[in-house]
Amino acid sequence: MSPPQNKSRAIEELQAVGLTEYEAKCFVALSQIPSGTATDVSEIVDIPRTRIYDIAESLQDCGLVEIQKGTPREFRAVSTDVAMKRLQLSHREHLDNAAKALRQLTTPDVRDEASGVWRIEGKQKVAERGQYIAARAETELFGLFTEDAVFQDDCFRQAQSAIDRGVDVVLSSPDEDLRESLRARFPDATIWDPSLDWQTLEEFGAQVSRLVMADRHTVMLASLSKDDGDCAETAIWGEGSDSELVVLCRELVGAQLDELDAEDGSSRFSL
Repeated sequence: MSPPQNKSRAIEELQAVGLTEYEAKCFVALSQIPSGTATDVSEIVDIPRTRIYDIAESLQDCGLVEIQKGTPREFRAVSTDVAMKRLQLSHREHLDNAAKALRQLTTPDVRDEASGVWRIEGKQKVAERGQYIAARAETELFGLFTEDAVFQDDCFRQAQSAIDRGVDVVLSSPDEDLRESLRARFPDATIWDPSLDWQTLEEFGAQVSRLVMADRHTVMLASLSKDDGDCAETAIWGEGSDSELVVLCRELVGAQLDELDAEDGSSRFSL
């Protein structure tokens, strides 16, 4: 990519994360020089010189630019790594605040809807829902994965985060190699060898890929279908004591979780 293309790309991406067009242009211009005056910046990008002072102060408030008092004033951009970290932290804080506000806005009707069974399509969306459920576990997290392809880095992080929070984590797979990998990676979790053959749906062109249950209150059951050689993942999920899916999985899995031997992950029951 040529320098002009890199410059345009950087300006576009900075605008995408909340900077105005002039703020993005000013920061990119200052990133190209050790430091500069308003005149120096206006010679690099098409911003009126008189506007640069206000723009630089706005960028200073964001922690992206430093201003040296004097006549004329000098401006300097912080390093790219520092700028990106500050933008990430700013967005994370805003998103956390938005999430808190949204949770306070949840109406009784929305909570009632969550008690049903909902469908998700697409591996990415299925994975994100599973991670969301895992992140909300407070006392117990159960995860069953039929193959390592669906147990990726984000799953590892969520499982470890749950363990760090003091949540009882039980991980299971019919794949012996995956169980051994999980046992080595999570010595503080219980690794369960399930008795059910999770490939039994293959006659319908699908197989169970993962089951995630948090606190026996929220459940997601996903399957992989193979049509014309493509492998697509879909899932159903439910939340609350009124959800048929939660009731079913709690009855099927709950008793076995109570009977699990934490030493070797064995169970006296068949699923």
